[in-house]
Amino acid sequence: MKRLILLIVIAIAIADFGCRETDDYVLTGQLYYVGNDYAPEKINGKVQEIRINNFRAIEENGKVVRGDIYSNPGHVEKYNSSGTILSYDALYAEGSRRWSVEVEAEGKIINKALYYINDTLLVYTKNTYTGNNLTEVKLFLGDTLWRSVVNVSDTLWRSVVYDYDQNGNRIKWQVFNHKNELYNYVDFVYNSEGFLEHWKRYDQGEVTRLGDFILNDKGDKISSHYMINGRMTDWEINKYEYDNKENWIRRVYYRDNKPIWISEREIKYFE
Repeated sequence: MKRLILLIVIAIAIADFGCRETDDYVLTGQLYYVGNDYAPEKINGKVQEIRINNFRAIEENGKVVRGDIYSNPGHVEKYNSSGTILSYDALYAEGSRRWSVEVEAEGKIINKALYYINDTLLVYTKNTYTGNNLTEVKLFLGDTLWRSVVNVSDTLWRSVVYDYDQNGNRIKWQVFNHKNELYNYVDFVYNSEGFLEHWKRYDQGEVTRLGDFILNDKGDKISSHYMINGRMTDWEINKYEYDNKENWIRRVYYRDNKPIWISEREIKYFE
């Protein structure tokens, strides 16, 4: 009898851990063409805000320290308590244009996302879900001048269709133009732990962009290989620092054994 009770207690504990493990992370890259949409990351815990700042890397007295702001200064993302993104703000130098997205969401569902440059609404979305999986996004042009620039007769700009595997990982997206013609598509490949290892973008059947990653045991990149329109870029990423939830808060990018830039991430949690 005691053995049976012990087994029941263990089973309940395992089930409880499994439920918490499923809910206690946020997935970045939730919005098309924003942040890490090509390479989403899992952030442990109930995340309220993520702020990333990027700096040029300088070696001083055997240490890698901050230099000036990097060419990609960083961004800020905010989330609700269900792990759904609420806003995205790109960080730019003073006087530069401001790229931002505001989101209308209920729980895990994004009802609408509005994309701005400064105070000009460029596009807004109408979304379709299957369960908690976002399966289609229609992007509509939001400004009369913008519509005239792209020379379309109606307000639909693009639509994006997403496919998922049995574990809920996004394995493909397809982008269609306003005439419902295929514009491009991206395939994603994950390892057995559910971390992204490869992606490839195809335009007219040809691979035009790709990302290949070597990961550490936390799923963080320690090596990245990118190809964009025939141009290759390789990074070694190490010297990670982590917070108490095992999320990285600082990492250094190297090329040819030389530190190039530093990325620092501040994460605020609900609890």
